[in-house]
Amino acid sequence: MKPIISPWLIYFLSVLDGINLVCGGIFILGLIGIPAALFIIYCMNDDYRGGEKNTVQKAFSGMKPYIIAYAIFVAVACFIPSKTTVYQMIVAKELTPNNISTITQAAGDTAEDIADYVVDIINRVSEAVKDNA
Repeated sequence: MKPIISPWLIYFLSVLDGINLVCGGIFILGLIGIPAALFIIYCMNDDYRGGEKNTVQKAFSGMKPYIIAYAIFVAVACFIPSKTTVYQMIVAKELTPNNISTITQAAGDTAEDIADYVVDIINRVSEAVKDNA
């Protein structure tokens, strides 16, 4: 028998929170780290008094691979869905008109039975109160 939901999908859902946490941490570190690294490279250069333009170009050229990798990582991280979104996607995939009608029929019958049972209990209690009064 084929499972309704793949076990791999359940595993993916359990790992999503960790992935999103790591992505957020790397995003914050990059926001702080890249400008800090550029500033440190700029300040540590011996020629920074005379050739500022050349030093800035050296700093940017040294940091360019890291900036590109960070931009690619952030772009990819934006497309990792949250756990709630994946649950909604699963429901949307599995939800068909036949499933909806089946659930409505089963829930409707059950709801009507419960409502009838509650009405019967209320009637019995009210009759018992009238009899005792």
